[in-house]
Amino acid sequence: FPKEVAASQSALRLLADLQEAQNKIADAIKSIQRAIAIEATTDDYESLSRLYRQQRRFTEALAAANQALKLDDSATYLQFERACSLAQLGRKREAIAALKEALESESKASIDLDEPDLKPLATMPEFKALKEKVKEDLNSAGEKPAEPTKPAKP
Repeated sequence: FPKEVAASQSALRLLADLQEAQNKIADAIKSIQRAIAIEATTDDYESLSRLYRQQRRFTEALAAANQALKLDDSATYLQFERACSLAQLGRKREAIAALKEALESESKASIDLDEPDLKPLATMPEFKALKEKVKEDLNSAGEKPAEPTKPAKP
């Protein structure tokens, strides 16, 4: 049903999910882009950002996260996507600011500060302090930290 899929935003999203699961990231990006062409949503841009990060295309990942925030500035979970891309682009201060914003509004347990894309921040005292504070907050709340993510395949 290629014509039906091409005309359906939800079908294109499902197709992109299947393609991602099969590690066909370039195809998944194309499917999400086609869904965005039908109607742009915050979730689609978030998916696009994540997919671009998997391909190590950090400038495009950052642009997609920024576009999602333009559509919905209350979607603060996107600050984590921004932080990962900013860190990889060497924009460490901006990455720390984005992480702080994400941590202020999201469950600390859902944010993985061991994400490989945040590795450029590891030696920064601000990042170490942030990580320690999150750990303390989670311990006092009795929560477990986010499961470490697997590194994206280049």
